[in-house]
Parts: sequence; C-alpha cells; structure tokens
Amino acid sequence: MAKKKGPQIPYDTDVFHIFGAKKFDTDAFWDRVGKRLEERGYPANIQINTFDSEEGIKEHYEIVLKGESSQGLHLYQMDNFNLHMELPWLASWGDVELAFAMMQTLEAKYKILEVYLNDNTEQPIALVEGNMEAMMTQRAHNMAYMLEYNFTHDDALGAPGCRREYILDSLDPKATDEEWQKAVSEAFQNFVAIQWVFEDCHTSGLANVKSPDGEEFQMRFLANTEDTFVGCCQKLSLTPTDESYVKLVDIQDFCNAMADNKYFIPVDRMQFVMKKMPAKQWDMLVKVIKGQEYPKK
Repeated sequence: MAKKKGPQIPYDTDVFHIFGAKKFDTDAFWDRVGKRLEERGYPANIQINTFDSEEGIKEHYEIVLKGESSQGLHLYQMDNFNLHMELPWLASWGDVELAFAMMQTLEAKYKILEVYLNDNTEQPIALVEGNMEAMMTQRAHNMAYMLEYNFTHDDALGAPGCRREYILDSLDPKATDEEWQKAVSEAFQNFVAIQWVFEDCHTSGLANVKSPDGEEFQMRFLANTEDTFVGCCQKLSLTPTDESYVKLVDIQDFCNAMADNKYFIPVDRMQFVMKKMPAKQWDMLVKVIKGQEYPKK
C-alpha cells in the first residue's frame, strides 16, 4: 500500500550550526545544562542515545528531555568538530528549552562560540528568549496547519515522536482564536504525553501483509500477555490463550467492539492501549468478534 503524502507544512526542521565548541560531552557540561533547565522550571532528566558514526560525522546523538520532549533533538559532531543541532518541526517547548540550554551552556564556556541558523551564514543567531519564542511560534503554526489539514481533508495524519507516533486530531478553520489556541496547546500536551505515559507498555509487533487476493495492509499482533500499546494499523491478528488459532480483525471493528470495555484505553484517533484481561474474557472476545479465523501453523 503506497504511503500517502502529507501536506507541505509551513516550517521545516531548524538546524543550528555551532562553531567554536571544542568539547561538550562531559558530565560537567550536562550538569550545567541540567541546572539551566531547572532554573527554567524543567526537570533535568536528560536522556542521550548514540548512533553509529556516518561519513563526515564523528558522533550522532539523540537527546531528549524525559517527560517534556515530543520529538527530541539530534546533535551531530562533524569530522571537523563543528556541531550541527536539529530542532524538529513539531518540537515541544521542552525540546526548545533543551536546545537553548545546551547552546547557552556552550556559549558560557566558549567565548568565541558562534551559532548560525539554517542557511544564514552572515549573522549569528542570538540565544535569547525572543528567539526561543520564535522557534515555538513556528511549531505552533505547524500544529495548527496540521489540525486544519485533517479537518479539510477528512484525514488523520500522524507525526513521528521521539518514542511513538501521534495521530493528530482536527479542527474547523472557522473556530475562534481562543479555540485554536486551546486546540494547539492540547495537541502539544498530548503529543508529549504519548511519548512518556505508556513507557511500561509492550508495543505490538507490526507486519506488512499481502493477502492471497492481492490486498496489502498493515497488521499488528495482539495477544493477552501484557499491557500493550497498539499503534497505527489496518488489521489486528488476535491470538487466544491456547494459541490454537489466530483471528484477523479489521481495526475499526475491534475499536467499535471495545468502546465500552474497561481494558481498552483510547490514546488518539487511531491508537490505543489494551490492558491485560482475565483469560476467559479475552478468549470469549476473540471468539465472538467479527473476523477471519486461521488455524495456527
């Protein structure tokens, strides 16, 4: 199944080009970044993932602020030791705060530090409050654009987060300014929450399937073994307790059947958490729900 193209958002990822920082990956550096964040009212719980080096790139890091990041940051140390930092197109306030806390810490340590934004090679960007607000305003415009797009196209577009995808809601373009501000704020809150609230949940496996009649679809596997986060898909493969067969169920049919079930927790327009159920209840659900049964091989 070909993936649909989404809308051309107003603002893309911003890239900060940082010159003059000789060393940053020390405990002392991260302690100072944490203190800056705490002074701004954010928890100093910074998580760092390291990726394999690439051509021209000495180090590649994903940096997130636990409980506050929607998309996190990507930091690249180039072979010439200059730094490039990417601030994604739907970064949260926590992501923006983290990016500026890191750059301000470098600025305090290296007096000759210069930071250029995107393609601007003439004038360094000032690491001040006004520019932080501008970064977040751009991302608020992106979020508003996506909400409007989903409404006008009757769609349910998603945005990739640092841990999980988030399926955006929609809003009528004729809504009041107050309604728009509330919707955008809530969308960012939900985008951040989906990254962190369900950390302890198992994530259902995903497969791209082509049926004998040529139908292509994305399928997720769901068994009643643990609390499970079920991401976007078109069909579910359900397995009863004895694993004697599987049942292929349309995702919308499943969600409709589970609407009032206390073990079913909607997360956004298309994703949900399925809490582990008593075995007898689960087996009955698999038995009675509409779908196609296949014997377990």
